[in-house]
Amino acid sequence: MSEETNTTNEMKTLLDEFPRPSYADWKSAAEALLKGAPFEKKMLTKTVEGITLQPIYRKESVEGLPHLADMPGAVASPRSSQSAGYLDAPWDSVQEITAGDPAEYNKQLLDALQKGQTGAMISLDMATSLLHDPSEAGEGEVGACGLSLAQLADLKKALAGVVSEAISIHFKPGCAVVPMAAFLAAWCEENEVDPVKLRGAFHADPIGHWVGAGALPIPYDSMMDQLKAAFDLLDGVLPNFGLVGCSGIPFHMAGGSAVDELALVLAESVEYIRQLGKRGIAAADVAKRTVFTFSLGSNFFMELAKIRAARIAWARIQESFGIEEPTPMRATGRTGRFNKTTFDPYVNMLRTTTESFCGVLGGLEALTIGTFDECVRESDAFAQRIARNTHTILAEECELTRVVDPAGGSWYVESLTDEVVKAAWSRFQEIEAEGGIAEAFRKGKVAEMCGQSRADQQKRLNQRRFSLIGTNVYANLTEKLLDPRLPDYRGLVEERSAAVKEHPELKVDLEDSVSLVDAARMGATVGDFRRALLPEVGVFEEVPALTHHRLAENFEYLRKGAFAFEEKNGTPPKLYLVNLGPLRKHKIRADFTRGFFSSGGFDIEYPNGFDDADAAAEAFVASGSRVAVICGVDDQYAEMFVPFAKALKQKAPDCTVVLAGHPGDKEASFREAGMDTFIWIKSDNYETNREMLEKAGVAIGAAS
Repeated sequence: MSEETNTTNEMKTLLDEFPRPSYADWKSAAEALLKGAPFEKKMLTKTVEGITLQPIYRKESVEGLPHLADMPGAVASPRSSQSAGYLDAPWDSVQEITAGDPAEYNKQLLDALQKGQTGAMISLDMATSLLHDPSEAGEGEVGACGLSLAQLADLKKALAGVVSEAISIHFKPGCAVVPMAAFLAAWCEENEVDPVKLRGAFHADPIGHWVGAGALPIPYDSMMDQLKAAFDLLDGVLPNFGLVGCSGIPFHMAGGSAVDELALVLAESVEYIRQLGKRGIAAADVAKRTVFTFSLGSNFFMELAKIRAARIAWARIQESFGIEEPTPMRATGRTGRFNKTTFDPYVNMLRTTTESFCGVLGGLEALTIGTFDECVRESDAFAQRIARNTHTILAEECELTRVVDPAGGSWYVESLTDEVVKAAWSRFQEIEAEGGIAEAFRKGKVAEMCGQSRADQQKRLNQRRFSLIGTNVYANLTEKLLDPRLPDYRGLVEERSAAVKEHPELKVDLEDSVSLVDAARMGATVGDFRRALLPEVGVFEEVPALTHHRLAENFEYLRKGAFAFEEKNGTPPKLYLVNLGPLRKHKIRADFTRGFFSSGGFDIEYPNGFDDADAAAEAFVASGSRVAVICGVDDQYAEMFVPFAKALKQKAPDCTVVLAGHPGDKEASFREAGMDTFIWIKSDNYETNREMLEKAGVAIGAAS
């Protein structure tokens, strides 16, 4: 008998000594530990998506799930779109460069490529994305949020020295997809780029632009005509380059949940297939050039399930259009901005690390990791290096390129994937019932959907059921805000206007791909393309845009108000803890109170405990605070709260007296004695801090 067999037999004998517990046994043991508290209330978790998470997942949790047998690379598989995962090639590191000038963009891009980046992201500035040359752009539009790329010469500068076959190239063109396609085609011809080997995508998403801006610069149908023209242009020049973009970023920034985001990008994909189908392009051809971009949020497993569920749903959509040879989903991702903060911004590094880890486990083919300071300023070299090196750590140190679909087979992940598919498909059908995503947006249904999820998340944050480190918990009251460096937009306008020469007499034909590329080669600007191709320009399809506010913004208004108060008065707003008796009595609630009000920017005085009410009131008056929080335990409150509250009100009639804890059946008598309000575990942290700051004389900015 071999040594291995002996070891196996010994293990079986050892395990036989222990009874195999059933789920019922485990649940009974858990209920005993809960000591009468409801199992469903304590052990089940309801998410923003409306999905209930179980405390434990078992083999029975995934029985009968149809996707379990699918292998990576299969069209309908939730696993990687590549059969070998990242074994053959890792994901592309596609970091954003915010420089508005083409030469500066090129300088930063070449530096980034030398340091490990493997893709170029060309996000257009507001002017270019609206088809405006620098000389005709509105104030603050040139260089805003991206690169000023008005003509082929600019693209040449931006990509000078780049080996196209070694990287992927990605565009965020806004409404300028036709000129960008013409510029890229001309650039490829001049640089003798092998069109089959050029990787990347345009991510042309006019619906995404529309929902974010609340309007289009040209009519909706004309925008779809532009998309069709770009499709025809690429068809003969760049056969493998992505074109149609279905981005979840606008919906994520509006507060949409993972299920909302997935449902809405699916609805986008269907709308593009239908619109291009009306213009003579087969659904299968549209699917091949469609690229999805997902925002990566803070709920790790939910975001992972979202990416995996998307592949199943995308296969189902292709099947519904009768596509005989469906295309595996091309999925890219970007760490989200919704949960990022301007206070304690270095915590954003931790957030983007877990989010990017999630994206890699989800099998994304390209990934953009936001910099920790992107919500404050134009990122510096340090911030860019940290974000870029996160890719390297995940690939080289975590060795995530050496495994294929490491999340596959997890009972939790597989079960959650199935639930996300079902929930997102149901919500997608609701959008379809409204007439598709365009009609749903016009009717306000998209805003309503995202708004409900946002309100739920905001409520959880305000009640501290969801934590943002440095914002509603563990606020750092001694930190210095980052310097909000911004580009010299005015100087950039003058520089770019002088560099770009227009050709107002240019003649091009939207249905003639050759003329479009020729025009680009001759120096046509985005403005020239607009004048030649679009007789109707202006403001069209005006609909209230999706509200884009970060989750932390309300709390940041509180902190900014406290900072402004300190600058004006020399000291921050004060709050005094009236601690009762010895430390062991008041510490728990005093610590809770200090954490609770730190998120509002209060300077909190934490004295030793008091036994005498008059002494406590005198110390409070001497502190200069307007808010007193009495901290102790319930048995102390029964005897001490009333005399302490009366003493405080007698010495400082205008002060605000707060009880740390719930008063229970003593609320009426406590209020009669002088209690103005109380805080406890279910209190609204934001509203309470706002109220107390205003009582302390702090002016607070508008809340979102």
